[in-house]
Amino acid sequence: SLYEGFGLPPAEAMACSCSVVGNAVAAFPEFSIHEKNAIHCNPDDINALYEGVCSLIDDRDKLKRISFAASEDIKKILNWDNSVNRFEEIIFN
Repeated sequence: SLYEGFGLPPAEAMACSCSVVGNAVAAFPEFSIHEKNAIHCNPDDINALYEGVCSLIDDRDKLKRISFAASEDIKKILNWDNSVNRFEEIIFN
């Protein structure tokens, strides 16, 4: 999509060790890192999603590496304690 809210479906997929290929819109690039734990695509490039998926299908090691990193990283980035700490920093600073 070109516009998203928070982006819960990609975050849930990452938590389930799925490799995610998605447009770099909304919160997706805030909780994922291109080529480390997800594949970010330019939403203006109509072939980008296809190419991103193909890159994972063609390179099983990349697929496994990104899937593992997605699961590990999302649990660190999107957890309750981190959210509360960041919220408190905003309020008190």
